Amino acid sequence: MSVDRVSRYIITNFEQFVKNQNATSLTTVSDDAYMWTLKTSAENVLADARNRSSNSPHATIDNSYKVEPVYIYVSDIEPDISDDLDTIKLFADIVQDSTEREESLLAQLSKVDRELSDIEHFIEFVDLNGVDGFRIYKKMQAIRQIRREIKHRLKIVQTINSQSIDPEVLKRLVKGFGNIYYKPREVDFDDILKG
Repeated sequence: MSVDRVSRYIITNFEQFVKNQNATSLTTVSDDAYMWTLKTSAENVLADARNRSSNSPHATIDNSYKVEPVYIYVSDIEPDISDDLDTIKLFADIVQDSTEREESLLAQLSKVDRELSDIEHFIEFVDLNGVDGFRIYKKMQAIRQIRREIKHRLKIVQTINSQSIDPEVLKRLVKGFGNIYYKPREVDFDDILKG
């Protein structure tokens, strides 16, 4: 596993810290401070926040606030965790598609049921010889096999939909692991081994 030291940037007056990307909220807890990747982005947000502070119901950002560097340590994700995240990503896509898929499967099932009804009415009204009867049997068998497959898929999709799983929550979980880092609170990693 590799660990890299990188710079991020916060906006603070050393008593309060900007808590969100738009600088509309403040916190007194430094660990809750929003971190920008680029210093210029943080400076632009600070300038915008100062301009709107005079007549805004949001956080008041005055000239005492500065953009300050923060050093964090970013690590690679372990291969096993990466595999788990890929599975969660795939599942999130399945959950997201399941509602649309259910509607499509219900429409397919309805169409197949109408086809079977048409064949049954045909059998009811038409006298068939042995060869034609066998053809109708094989046609009904094929359609019923398709129907069974649709019903199995429908059961899977309806079970997923009944769980009220929010795919956005799963996607946020995966995205969160793309930003694994540690921000030292007291001692910078580079200083730990110094005497």
